Amino acid sequence: MNGPGMALPGLTSFLLLGLVAQRRPSQGRARRTIMDMEERMVFLPGTVTRVCSNGVSLNQLLLTLGAADRMVATVPQVRDNPWFVRLAPRTACLPVPFAPKGAVDLDALLDLDPDLVVVWNDDDLAKRLRGHGVAVLVVRFTTPGEFRAAVMVLGTALGGEAPRRALRFCARYDALRSLVAERLAGMPDEERRRVYYSAGGILSTEGAASIVTSWIEEAGGVNVASQAGVHGARLPVTQELLEAWDPEVIFVRDAQDRERILTDPRCAGLDAVRNGRVHAVPRAVVAWSTRNGESLLQPLWAAKVLHPERFEGIALEAMVEDFFREFYGTEIGSDEVAAVLAGK
Repeated sequence: MNGPGMALPGLTSFLLLGLVAQRRPSQGRARRTIMDMEERMVFLPGTVTRVCSNGVSLNQLLLTLGAADRMVATVPQVRDNPWFVRLAPRTACLPVPFAPKGAVDLDALLDLDPDLVVVWNDDDLAKRLRGHGVAVLVVRFTTPGEFRAAVMVLGTALGGEAPRRALRFCARYDALRSLVAERLAGMPDEERRRVYYSAGGILSTEGAASIVTSWIEEAGGVNVASQAGVHGARLPVTQELLEAWDPEVIFVRDAQDRERILTDPRCAGLDAVRNGRVHAVPRAVVAWSTRNGESLLQPLWAAKVLHPERFEGIALEAMVEDFFREFYGTEIGSDEVAAVLAGK
């Protein structure tokens, strides 16, 4: 795992390639060439003015990097998200050519003439878009180092103010990870909490090769699913496995899931339920535990939950206010901060 402040080897090439200007005669204007996270060359205008993505968390990263006013389309989950619409009101009126489960109205998307489409995977949609001459940027990550690199390459691709915002974001990300590492330094392995992550249902979880496992480990926990050999994201597990793992702490994606688990007879015998250690992760636009910019604060929040005695004096409320002020350009009240931290 990459430590605080350490970029992946490819990050330098991302940034250097982003500064290379080319001219494509067919376009008659200056172009840039950057490399995406699949090491594929992407040709872009100097500043991307028309962008969209089919990923909810990628839409949130566009918002974090100050590109919400450049979005020409979105997904239904973002258009109908109260926080997103409050922070970027025009989102409520954006077309939604992207549908759940990967479907897309390709003709409607092409009619929007995007400069750039940002996607998680180099999949069929990406290939079809390239076939129509649309610039496609693949952004994917499963570790903190990859996440940091993803933010930088996306900022570089967007151009304008986005690269500077990406640098500020990564500096804060590095500082918070360093804070967590310092507070947990010297902690014996036997003090690490056994954690289970509920990925949208008690019998769905994430294991190795997942950003969830990364922040659990950074926070001083052990992901019981990863420890047992589960590999990947949003994977089904059996009731028998969950009972055998008997986690000390369960993290869930929202307050509603927490209530469902606390009242589910199947969970009544679990150590975490019997001892009241089921916690909804914070959320505003999206849950902090997922692959998005708000996850900046997730390792610190989780570490404070797992090891409160090591994080006395850390005021998460002020950090939430600072994040909204710097990256969302808005002030929020104490009641709203409390709701965010409660996962509501």
